[in-house]
Parts: sequence; C-alpha cells; structure tokens
Amino acid sequence: MSPSASLIDRIESIPRRELYFFALYRLLIASVIIALLFSPLSSMVGEADHPYLARIVGTAYLLLSALLLFIGRNERWLRPIVVGGVAVDIIAAVLLAHALPGASAGISMSLLFNIAAAATLLPLSWGLGIAVTASAATAGEYVWKLLEGGDPTRTLAELAMFITSYLALAFVSYQVGNRARRNQQLANQRGAEVANLFEINELIIRRMRTGVLVVDGANRITLANEAASTLIGDADGNSGSGRLELASAAPELARRLQRWRNGWTNDELPIQLSPDQPEVQPRFARLLAGSDLTLVFLDDSSVVSRRAESLTLSAMGRFSASLAHEIRNPLAAINYAAQLLEESTAIGETDRRLLQIIHQQCQRTNGIVESVL
Repeated sequence: MSPSASLIDRIESIPRRELYFFALYRLLIASVIIALLFSPLSSMVGEADHPYLARIVGTAYLLLSALLLFIGRNERWLRPIVVGGVAVDIIAAVLLAHALPGASAGISMSLLFNIAAAATLLPLSWGLGIAVTASAATAGEYVWKLLEGGDPTRTLAELAMFITSYLALAFVSYQVGNRARRNQQLANQRGAEVANLFEINELIIRRMRTGVLVVDGANRITLANEAASTLIGDADGNSGSGRLELASAAPELARRLQRWRNGWTNDELPIQLSPDQPEVQPRFARLLAGSDLTLVFLDDSSVVSRRAESLTLSAMGRFSASLAHEIRNPLAAINYAAQLLEESTAIGETDRRLLQIIHQQCQRTNGIVESVL
C-alpha cells in the first residue's frame, strides 16, 4: 500500500477522537434509556410490553457502552470496534423497541447517528452492510410484533421511511467522510511540501555566500545567515537568534540603514564590518509592504572586484584577438607584395636587401601577433 493511499484504506490512521465521540454518544443514549426506565420519568416512554426485558437490555447496553468507551479508542482495532459497537446498537435498539413500543420511533431515530458514524469511519461496502442489517432488524422487529399478536405501533410507511433513511444516510455519510479525509490528506501533503520548501529555503539562505540580515524597526538583528554572522564578526551566532543590536555589531551599517530609511541615496562605497573580514557592499530592501522589517544584503566586495576583473580581462582578450586579426591582414599583404618585388629582374641588389629586411620584419611582427593570440 502506497503512503499516499486514502485514509479509507489505511484504517489504522483514523484519529482517536472520532472513536471516542462515537462511544461517548452510545454511552449517553444508554444512560438516557436507563434513566427513563429506573426513574419516576418512566411514564415518558409509554407502557412497556416487556418491562423485564427492557430493564435487562438497558442495563446490558449501558455496561457494554461503558466497556466500548474504555477499549474503543484503539485505532489499530478500528474496524472490529466500530462493527461490534454498531451490532450492539442494532440489537439493543430492536429489543428495546420491541419491549417499549411507545418509544420505538425515538429509538429507531437514535440509531440513525450510529449508522452514519459507522459509515463515515468504514469503507462503503461495510457502511451499506450495516445499514442493510439495521433495516432488516427493524423489519424483523415489526414481523416479530405481528407474530406475537400485538398491535404494531408503527405503520408500514414509517418502517419504509426508516429503512430508506438508513441506506441513504449510510451512503451520504460515507461520501462526506471520504471527502473530508481526502481533503485532510491533501492538506497534510501540502503542509509537508510547504515545510520541505521552508527547510530548503532556509538551507539555501544559510549557505549563501552573500550575507543576509533581517533587521526590525528597532535596529535589532532578528535573523542572519552564516555568511552575515561571519562578516559582522559574530562568532557566537547571537545575530541568528535575534539578541544582537545592529548599532553595536556594525555601527556604520546601522548608520547607512538609517540613511536609507530616511530616503537618502545609498552610499556605494564598501565598508569593513570587522577587522579580519573583507569589505562588503550593503544593499537594503523592505521585507513586506507596510512592515518595519528590512532585508540587508552584504555582498563581498572582493568577490565583486574579482568578478569585475574577470570581466575586464575577458573584454581585453576579445579586444586583443580582434586587434591581432586586424594587424595580420595588412601584414600579410605587405609580405606578399615584398615577395612579388623579389621576383622582378629590374630590382638591384640594394633594393633586394631592403626587401629582405621588409620580409624579416613581417615575420617578426607575425610572431608577435601569434604570441598575443
């Protein structure tokens, strides 16, 4: 089973509180029934056809409800606990409805919540199975009453409505519970992704070579990465825990920050925050609109200088290559013209010596160009 499977398939991951409130409701219903049976208010449930049966079932139901409340919070045994508890509810409801015909409608109606809760916690097939079982038990109690020769207190229409309500409520409860669990699973997944992104961002900021400080309106450092702590000379890391005043750690940086907050032009000159650290170029940015938190970026000026030097050398290399190419073109033309003059029969020895000098200097210049390239 994959870790992303729905909670319907991973029953052991259901929270304990659903089981607890389900068992608490069962205990409450059992307590109300016992209170009505063994108190002067017993007339509220009407005349009992089987008072002895009602007392025995009510007492047993109360004891079993208390037992389910005690042991019914173990998530690992969710399905047996829910199915067993609903079975007890159905049996007790049928027997009490038969013994107390005047309260049969209320007892059958109280069973609606038990069926809905079970369908919410269990797969659809189990929830519908419980609803069918409750419907069959309710119909069986109606037939039982007829076989005893008694007058049923409920009509066939009322019986059909209860059966329909059990089935419909089981299906709807499953859909609602399944959607709620899926939403919870999606929320947990999104929460885990956000937490992972937060940790990644925190790691990136902490490992950045650029120093990053978060300064509040009172010029207290609330957050600093490792590079910033090193640049301001905070070896103990107090700046990262928000216990360091910016004015005491870096007075010049605090002065520039205050100037920036007052709307002054940012000073472009680098500063040295501690004696053993390189010069830095501070940059300021507001963290959020309307917030007094300020982001301070501390760029190592030596890195910037090396980068600028690298760019300068690269530009000089491209310029040298272009210049060498432009020199080689006329130099080749001069060398070729000297070779053509050497082939002429009208050139004297003195001129040939001059052409030889030209040829030698062309070769020398070409060697210099090759060295540059």
